[in-house]
Amino acid sequence: MFESELRKSVLITQPAATVDEYVSQLNDVLTHLLDKFAPARTRRRPPQKPITKWLSAEVVEAKRTHRRLERRWRATGDEADRLAYRRECSKANRLINESRTNHYRRRIQESGSDYTDDAGGSSTSCFTPRTQTKLELTMKTDVCVPHLPIRPTLLTK
Repeated sequence: MFESELRKSVLITQPAATVDEYVSQLNDVLTHLLDKFAPARTRRRPPQKPITKWLSAEVVEAKRTHRRLERRWRATGDEADRLAYRRECSKANRLINESRTNHYRRRIQESGSDYTDDAGGSSTSCFTPRTQTKLELTMKTDVCVPHLPIRPTLLTK
């Protein structure tokens, strides 16, 4: 369709005499045909996701460095660049986790005993006692597992 329309256009049937006129004619015909066959469309993009609250400036910089090193490694394919990229990956992930942990730890400490009780009392905090306990448990770095004796009857069955 596009090709047949182009062949029927004045660009082919009545070409301009000078180069400047031909360029103008070419521009007009192609613009008209592209508008006809592939019109420009505008689309709404969702708003950009705001940066996560717990990311510190140090974390943001580590992520930038990580992406820069990744681009370098992909461009060169060099093993040394890959190792530098992986080191920065580990560092960025560690910093992200630390920053998130510190953010929530700070939020828990700021909330204190200010929470919604099960009876429906009012609250100024986003943490209920149950949520607060779960968050505190997930943020512990050293977990102590109690020793459970194995009963011999379980082993013989």
